[in-house]
Amino acid sequence: SSIPLRSPRVVILGSWPPLPGISSYIHSLAAGLAKRTAVRILTFRHMYPTFLYPGGSPPTDDTFPPDPAGITVDRVLRWYHPLGWIYRGLTTPADIVHVQFWSLPIAPVWWVLLLLFRLRGIPVVTTIHNIAGHESKRSFHFATRRLIALSNVVITHLAEPPQEFASLVRRWTGRDPVY
Repeated sequence: SSIPLRSPRVVILGSWPPLPGISSYIHSLAAGLAKRTAVRILTFRHMYPTFLYPGGSPPTDDTFPPDPAGITVDRVLRWYHPLGWIYRGLTTPADIVHVQFWSLPIAPVWWVLLLLFRLRGIPVVTTIHNIAGHESKRSFHFATRRLIALSNVVITHLAEPPQEFASLVRRWTGRDPVY
């Protein structure tokens, strides 16, 4: 008798509608993956301190379509609650984690989660959306290096990322970045 194969459980770490920005990218990625496998979005209930938002509160975009079928959305992460990050990193069921990195203030959340997923033996794919960063180069590069060190595979949207970045990815993961 044959044992049926289970499709992998994919966890995507990132923002989710109604937050604007890369939420539309993540929404499309999750919808495409959900056609083939179970997808869980691990996202924020409170992503940043209010003072980091222009105007003092998070912007929203209500034009997104409903959540696609086959996706579970867990809006549980809070920037100010590291015990919650630890709990999710230790208990979220996953066969692969795909983290989206675009902003310096979320880096500590991702570092903790990725470390715990890696300690559990779960492979990590990291997409870095802003190699140059919106923040100061030194701090953004520091955060990016730490995420690369916790990743098995790194994806970037630049056709030709800076050579320094490609060298860093090769050194930490043993692989070239995926473009």
